[in-house]
Amino acid sequence: MVLDTKDEKSDGYVGMVYGNYYLQIDYSRDGSHYSEKVLIMENHEESTTELFFASGSCSKDFDAQKSNWENLVEEVKRSSEKN
Repeated sequence: MVLDTKDEKSDGYVGMVYGNYYLQIDYSRDGSHYSEKVLIMENHEESTTELFFASGSCSKDFDAQKSNWENLVEEVKRSSEKN
């Protein structure tokens, strides 16, 4: 995955790592580096899935970014509990 526009450039990877789903996207915005990483680990024996997320750095609008991610995580949690 590659994005190359006037204002933003990114390069990413989505795939399997040691049997787990992994996504990493690195961005370059206004001369700053930003990265998002997601690791999804399934435990078939216990019928559970763990999601790990990391992002940063958020030098601008940290509180807004934090709120956006918290809302997304809550929606994913709520959606997953319906099933």
